[in-house]
Amino acid sequence: MKNTHTWRTSPPLGIAEQLLNTDEVATLLRVSRKAVYCMVDRGEIPGVTKLGRRL
Repeated sequence: MKNTHTWRTSPPLGIAEQLLNTDEVATLLRVSRKAVYCMVDRGEIPGVTKLGRRL
């Protein structure tokens, strides 16, 4: 039988290590936080997940 477990509290470490917050993205790209939000709105940053009013 295939494992169909879904995590509800926190993602597995492999996934969690790949998640970045807005400040981390801004630092990596050497842009401001506002520029990151603009890039997200224009679809220039792939794989963005919005949580509530936050990215």
